[in-house]
Amino acid sequence: MKFCSIVHDLLTDARPEIVIFALNPTIYKIMTRTFLFALALSLVSVSVFAGNNKTVAGYVYHDIDSNGVFDKKNEKGLPSIAVSNGRDVVLTDKNGRYELPLYGDCEIFVIKPTGYAAPVNSYGIPQTYYVYRPAGSSADMKYKGIAPTGKLPREVNFPLYPSQEPERFSILVFGDPQSRDRTDAGYFGQQVVRPLIDSASAYKFGILLGDISFNDLTVFEPVMNRTALIGIPWYPLPGNHDHNQDKNIKYDSLTCETYTDFFGPATYSFNYGKVHFIMTDDVVLPNPAGKSQYTGGLSEKQFAFIENDLKFVPKDYLVVFAGHIQLFDTNPAVETFRDADRRRLLDLLGQFENSVSLSAHTHYIRPTFFSEEDGWKGNHRHLHINAGATCADWYKGLPDPYGLPNAMMRDGSPQGYFTLDFDGNSYVHTYHASRQGDFRDMSISLGDSLFVGLQIPVYANFYNGNELSVLSYRIDGGDWVKMYRVIEVDPVFSRLNKLWNNPQYKLPGRKVSGPVKSYHLWKALMPAFGKAGVHVAEVEAIDMYGRRYTEKYVFEVL
Repeated sequence: MKFCSIVHDLLTDARPEIVIFALNPTIYKIMTRTFLFALALSLVSVSVFAGNNKTVAGYVYHDIDSNGVFDKKNEKGLPSIAVSNGRDVVLTDKNGRYELPLYGDCEIFVIKPTGYAAPVNSYGIPQTYYVYRPAGSSADMKYKGIAPTGKLPREVNFPLYPSQEPERFSILVFGDPQSRDRTDAGYFGQQVVRPLIDSASAYKFGILLGDISFNDLTVFEPVMNRTALIGIPWYPLPGNHDHNQDKNIKYDSLTCETYTDFFGPATYSFNYGKVHFIMTDDVVLPNPAGKSQYTGGLSEKQFAFIENDLKFVPKDYLVVFAGHIQLFDTNPAVETFRDADRRRLLDLLGQFENSVSLSAHTHYIRPTFFSEEDGWKGNHRHLHINAGATCADWYKGLPDPYGLPNAMMRDGSPQGYFTLDFDGNSYVHTYHASRQGDFRDMSISLGDSLFVGLQIPVYANFYNGNELSVLSYRIDGGDWVKMYRVIEVDPVFSRLNKLWNNPQYKLPGRKVSGPVKSYHLWKALMPAFGKAGVHVAEVEAIDMYGRRYTEKYVFEVL
């Protein structure tokens, strides 16, 4: 039975196990408790049912004994905590009580405040929500939705626990695990999760930027079973491949029923330190414009939530916006993300001292600084980090001796993930190759013709680079020479693609995708060499934060 479900029968001898994945400290606690009344398996506690469904009310409280039940005699409500119905946002009163309008099927959730932790389930998903579906999801869907929740409880209560949250902390950012089956989930576990096991002390939590599955929504479980091994809480959002896509579903609001049953709300927010995180389902499905199956954008309900949510966020906080679909357009002729929605969102983010936005979806890394032409009017630079995919090129490529695919992204980036390091309301982002021994920060490649008398191009694919990065190269320890950022296809992935398309070879594994232009590629032409010999090319990269990276490449001129 799901944590969000409620047992309505009177239980007198039941001894259910409640699994609590405590955040402070981050350990599993197994507790057994006998309930004489209806058992709330959700860690959101509820009391007797009320007949009036026009409002929902309850308490946010300090769960002193960690049992998920509000004991009003011994536990106190928490004042000034934000709670939402997905549209409105209210603060609890001095006794910790809130009351919200109820518009029908929705999710009620607490917006985790700074200085408090929430219980999480065995997958590491925070249990800060109550799903309200009195009649349940449609029975006509291919994948199971939400079981009927019945009448609204008189109280929907949310437990929290005081927690010390430093202003300096780090998190993991995963794009697109996108596993089509348990085999892919196994690749994800071995290639991405395994190197991070036992790293809970380094990261406070992780963000999943959608496309957890590849249309088969039963894969949520095997993917999250592996992600949970890292031992930290996870805040997910849905991608276009995580939606219910049944043809009889005509409204975007009904496409996340299976996702919500497993993960909780598709759009929500939370705080940690001096950072406010907004997690959104920015996939509009089906596409009202009819030009493609889906498009990127936000609904009026989502904008109402974001606007109401941000009213209670201090202006000196860093605001992190996260969605699956990238905010920039990949094709000038087509709106990848609705222009009006992007401008409206950027207006909201520009009201704060600092902000950054995250996406995945493209299966490449593309950093973008938004300009006034894009709708940005804020006083700070706004960087949109299109974070690539942990599945890289959908787990394609030649298998290694252990049967794991090469999995290079289409822009030449290796399979991996980002981290965000926060200090107050500032951030530093870093890309990490998940298992690549060589070229962890950048790859170096040369032109195909390495002959005496010819100018030889040298390329550096600096995965964490953007337009503010500075790259230089030198040969055999000589003087540094400036390199220039180019938007071209990565030579390494281009060669790999040609190999797969050569009819002379029958290669094992899944055929790689076609290459796309890289937005973090630098190039220079080396002077012609006067004689044959072996040389060392060295590249130095300085990122936007002033951090220095170096890499070497040995080559021979014939």
